[in-house]
Amino acid sequence: MGILFVRNERNGTKLGVWKVEETIEELKDKLLLNEDELRFFNSLNKNKRNIHWLSSRVLLRHLLDTKDFIEVRGDEHGKPHLVNFDYKISISHSYDYAAGMIGKKAVGIDIEKIKPVISHIARKFLHVNELREIDINSEIQKLYVYWCAKESVFKMNGKRGLLFRENIFLYPFEFKDEGDYVEGYYTYNGQTNSFRVKYEQIDGYMLTYVIKE
Repeated sequence: MGILFVRNERNGTKLGVWKVEETIEELKDKLLLNEDELRFFNSLNKNKRNIHWLSSRVLLRHLLDTKDFIEVRGDEHGKPHLVNFDYKISISHSYDYAAGMIGKKAVGIDIEKIKPVISHIARKFLHVNELREIDINSEIQKLYVYWCAKESVFKMNGKRGLLFRENIFLYPFEFKDEGDYVEGYYTYNGQTNSFRVKYEQIDGYMLTYVIKE
């Protein structure tokens, strides 16, 4: 199927979602890969990981609207960045979907397949005050908003040491099937930073994204 949608957001930010139905070879044909990338790709040795790695880069190429070589590297914190384009990026993938963002400011995006098993780990990423706002056994979609929103904020910040339960907090909100914004704040290195995350459901998946204020 390929690209599901591309959307322009504020401050020149662009996001896209790709439904992955191509084979590994079909995805590779859409890319220019150097020797280091081919070596890394061949080291994965897992079919789904190979597809995720390739599809996220195909999506970046689509968002950047370029046929040139795209070099992606991880910084000292593991956050991916573009070497030869002046954009901040964030990528995510889950099962049959890949999601990505590019922007002049820091961005964070996450997509996850919605499954009831998340209730088993809710106490690992929800603060005690957040636990009071949710029934972890029945509000599965709302749990995914919490998880994906925190993951998006984590990616936007891009630094190690930011913990979901201890540092990233969402204010109480009412979940809406059609999607909405949630707000909150995170603490890092003694500073408090506000955020506003958009969430929406796509074919049984939860998508969230955030742009640095």
